[in-house]
Amino acid sequence: MDFRDLLHAAQCGDRIACAQMLKLYAPLLEREAKVDGVLDQELYSELCEETLRAILQFKSPEVTEQ
Repeated sequence: MDFRDLLHAAQCGDRIACAQMLKLYAPLLEREAKVDGVLDQELYSELCEETLRAILQFKSPEVTEQ
């Protein structure tokens, strides 16, 4: 499954696809959730929730044929 298919599946409510999307972004989320070099679990959870919201709200640009 390519990224576009995974994104579409997640947007359609596929929980496995959502988990896979979060797994893709986990290194970034973990890095951003560190405070003084220590992972802040509450911040990490918030970032995961916001990432899922962004995935669900994302509208891909229409591809126009020329």
